Amino acid sequence: MKINLHNGFPIVSLTLRHHNQTALLPNVLFDTGCAATVFDTDLLAQIGIHIDFINGRAKRMYGVGGTKFATNR
Repeated sequence: MKINLHNGFPIVSLTLRHHNQTALLPNVLFDTGCAATVFDTDLLAQIGIHIDFINGRAKRMYGVGGTKFATNR
């Protein structure tokens, strides 16, 4: 795994595979102190991964880039 520093933050590229489809996430913050993993739901939807509002718990994530929803299973 190649870790690049951008403004002092460790950034990696990540390829996710789901049902023979792949999504490249080129700018993922490598945060070993985080209690959960958060991915862009729009990118995951492109390969068929969607928030499960029935069996999961959606959480609203706030940050500099705005607001996103994430699911916690």
